[in-house]
Amino acid sequence: LGDLSTGGQFLVHVDKITPAALKPLSEIKDQVAGDWTADQQAQQAEKIAQTMANEIKAGKILADVAKTHGAQLATTKPFTRTRQGLEMQLPGALVPALFKSAPGTPEIASAGTAHVIGVVSQAIEADPAADADAAMRLHDEIAGALANDLSAGLAGALREKLSVSVNRAA
Repeated sequence: LGDLSTGGQFLVHVDKITPAALKPLSEIKDQVAGDWTADQQAQQAEKIAQTMANEIKAGKILADVAKTHGAQLATTKPFTRTRQGLEMQLPGALVPALFKSAPGTPEIASAGTAHVIGVVSQAIEADPAADADAAMRLHDEIAGALANDLSAGLAGALREKLSVSVNRAA
């Protein structure tokens, strides 16, 4: 028995459990080789990204570091924590890391087998008065998230404190 976020419940009935089994290597040899190659490439890309980040931390100019390592350099327009205004695809972990980072500090995030380095050039404080509608939407979003968190916490605490049972005969 499980709960849905909409307040409903669901029940799952399992007819049969099939134990896990490994496929013979002969069937997956090409896939294993491809996965190993991709893993090695990702590890190498991570090492290069870390080297580049260390060079930036040491004071080298970002454009020079990118050129030296043959990396592509791109600059974004200002964007928000929720990616509003962001005109390019960035790895999911990079945006929150950049908002925690001081200007000039490199942050690294993976994107598949590649790694992306982000550096904040300038932090711009939000001005709620400049866009009252956006400020109100953010307020409503945060209020809704808080209400959901409180409701989920209360439900969890009640389930833990009170033994809940389902009367299937009723």
